[in-house]
Amino acid sequence: MRLQLDDSVHRHDYRFASGQFNMLGLFGVGEVAISIVSDPAEPELIGHTIRSARRDQRPRAAEPGDSVGVRGHSGAAGRWRRIVGRNVLVVTGGLGCTPSSA
Repeated sequence: MRLQLDDSVHRHDYRFASGQFNMLGLFGVGEVAISIVSDPAEPELIGHTIRSARRDQRPRAAEPGDSVGVRGHSGAAGRWRRIVGRNVLVVTGGLGCTPSSA
């Protein structure tokens, strides 16, 4: 899911770093923490990867043009800066993997 903030001022000012997440919500349904998977150098579109594990419990999916609540960015991105220039092996499970750029 790629999101673009409606307000041009917020869109211009919104910045994030690798390893951070947003709280995304459908109005009237609830919200959930989702990792930001897009490149911090291109913040105009904010990418998130979402997988529905059980369709029978999933609320109506967001459609293109729908409004989605966004709170964030959150999370400690600073720890990624300590590994720049080092050899690192990243093992993840599910979809909670941060983007490869640091």
